[in-house]
Amino acid sequence: MLSTKNRASKKTVIIFLSLAILTYLSFAFYHLSEFETVDEHYWIYDPGTGRVDQYWKAILSGDWKHTYINDKPGVTVALISGIGNALLNVSRENIFSDHDYYRIYDPGKIRTIDLFFRVPIIIFNAFGAIIIFWLIRRITQNDWIALWSTIFILTSPIIVGVSQIVNPDALLWLFSAISILSFLDYLKSEEKKSVAISAASLGLALLTKYAALVLIPFYLSAFLMIAIFRYSDWKGDTGRKIGRFAAAHLCLIAGAFLVFAIFLPAGIVNPKIFYAGTIGFSGMSKIFWATVAADLLFILDAFLNRGRIMNLAYRFIAKAGRLIFSIPIFLVLAVFLITFLNHSSGFRLMPDLRKIPFDSDMGIIFGKQQLHEKIFLEAAPLIFSVLPLVFFLLFFVLAKSFWKKTEQAWIVASTAVFIAAFYGAVIYQGLLVNIRYTIMLYPLIFILSAIGIWELFSWKRIAGIKKEYLTAGLLIIGAASLWSAKPFYFNYTNAFLPQKSLIADSWGYGGYEAAEHLNALPGAEKMVVWADQNGFCPFFKGICIKGDLAYKRNASTGELDKIDYVVRTRRGSVMYADTWKEIKKNIVNYSDAEPVWRISINGRDKNYVEVYKAQK
Repeated sequence: MLSTKNRASKKTVIIFLSLAILTYLSFAFYHLSEFETVDEHYWIYDPGTGRVDQYWKAILSGDWKHTYINDKPGVTVALISGIGNALLNVSRENIFSDHDYYRIYDPGKIRTIDLFFRVPIIIFNAFGAIIIFWLIRRITQNDWIALWSTIFILTSPIIVGVSQIVNPDALLWLFSAISILSFLDYLKSEEKKSVAISAASLGLALLTKYAALVLIPFYLSAFLMIAIFRYSDWKGDTGRKIGRFAAAHLCLIAGAFLVFAIFLPAGIVNPKIFYAGTIGFSGMSKIFWATVAADLLFILDAFLNRGRIMNLAYRFIAKAGRLIFSIPIFLVLAVFLITFLNHSSGFRLMPDLRKIPFDSDMGIIFGKQQLHEKIFLEAAPLIFSVLPLVFFLLFFVLAKSFWKKTEQAWIVASTAVFIAAFYGAVIYQGLLVNIRYTIMLYPLIFILSAIGIWELFSWKRIAGIKKEYLTAGLLIIGAASLWSAKPFYFNYTNAFLPQKSLIADSWGYGGYEAAEHLNALPGAEKMVVWADQNGFCPFFKGICIKGDLAYKRNASTGELDKIDYVVRTRRGSVMYADTWKEIKKNIVNYSDAEPVWRISINGRDKNYVEVYKAQK
């Protein structure tokens, strides 16, 4: 039962939750068919059917082998986008015509197809946010924290932006958040239904992207940590409690793997696929078996030894409990704060790190950095892609939780452990993450920020401010941030990051606008345009070429055939550096020439799409 101060009226909850969902939907549907990110064609229509079609055709025909559509594996994308695909009444046979080395697209059909594939994901995530609200309410026993968390999620430009994209990341944040919250709810309520929900959502998260495997060892740490908080209540029963949690953990893993197998029959036909997507995923095997072994030991101690070993261990561990859960909180707080100070304008703690591109991925540059430098580089995309208010509240709740025990201390500590484990995992794999790769962390950051509001306004001097006013203010701030970022939500970068720095690439944004500029010119249907990144060609009604220029050479003279315009982006100029050197020599000297059209994504000049007219 919620206490009076934690409770909001049912009417208040319905009104604000409805307003948050309407805000999310209104911005998510804006500009929805007027962009295409660089990988979406693989899911939607390339090379004529796409991965979504491939999955459903394989399911309906019983061709289980071909339900393996991608190495992500992205099955949930096929399941949900497939709804729009089934409703789509547009033939995809003529959405483009293939020629030697180029395509001519039908932009009208492309926009319709994009719309139908994206709408189901947007709506599904809106309903998912309601489930998240319900779970947070159960865990925190606080209507306001649940409401504020959900508002932060639904008005986040990053969440709105990723929900518009037919890509596994559009669903990973939701399934992983539901699984985490359900398991935390089980640890608090010990209700078996919460284990079932967590198992099902973990299975769906694994079907979305293998990165969700990091949740398996995290759940082990979560139930070991709650024992520290609850030891004073459990005392002699601690060992048996841990044994029951360990048994539930094994059931959760088994249930998740069962869901994975049911919706990816290719893993049953070919066990190597199942193994590669679960136990055998990169760097996971040893961690997985160590986790299972620990569970079995806890179970044996609980049921054969009455938990005596864990009771004895926790008698000493509980004395250092405050220190134990303060460590991950301090580490996350320190990393976020130092990264913020280093990358923000006016601070140069480690200036060399500011020069390293955010998209170094697994490159040599990132690999050469020291461990502490890698940690600070990993944290930057997350810190500078949330609202300034969110960052302030996150910093506040972590700092307060480090110094004294707060009302939601266990949730703060558990979340800090997961954040630390996540960054540890990606560093172990040698991967420099970007916004997409950190998408699992955003809901947790927003929950921490909502707890921060509660802690801040528990201060006596401002405790009298009505929660309804605070909630309305959060909605207004969230809507304003979406307005400022539209239509390129997924490239949102807060004002803390200097204008010359980047944490995101256009990733196809701006291509539609560039195409519309050229489509408006006389004779656009006969123009030949070369582009260095996907996102432009599907919306251009002339001849569009992407990639190497070798095939444009005249067989007899060795010279390039006619090209009217070239489209240049930041990422494309890196990927096709050699080709751009050839363009500079033979088509247009872009260093001297002014572009005939240019757009800076969200006002950051280095994140651009440019159009140049051929001069040679």
